Amino acid sequence: MHIQQKMNRDLTGPLINLIPGRETRTVLAELNRTIDPYLFFWDEWIVHEDCNLVSSEVHFIAQQSAVAFNPRIQGMLMSRQALSDARMLKYKLDVFFPVFKNAVILEFLFLAIRISRKHTEVFFDGPIAMLDLSKEM
Repeated sequence: MHIQQKMNRDLTGPLINLIPGRETRTVLAELNRTIDPYLFFWDEWIVHEDCNLVSSEVHFIAQQSAVAFNPRIQGMLMSRQALSDARMLKYKLDVFFPVFKNAVILEFLFLAIRISRKHTEVFFDGPIAMLDLSKEM
């Protein structure tokens, strides 16, 4: 048995095929670009009823965001399955972006309009912190 295969078997139990870092970096860079438009409303999206992500996918994105989607920081090689999962996650984010825009961004804009009507003076003349958005949501 090849030494690297033995190390993989010893470290991970069953033998898995690890993908070289370049392909991992490419997939993570694509995922990072795909998730960027979501980030401003990320916390709202992941709890929204129309969110199409499961908890493991949200956890994976949080984990990658913490290291700026940089596999070198983690010394990371991804299994073929993990790489396939990351590609599927990118696809899910691409497909559901129109839903995200309608569900989260439009809801936020309508909320901003409601707040501006309710607190006109503070909304236009005061700092945003005075609006206490958490009460309004």
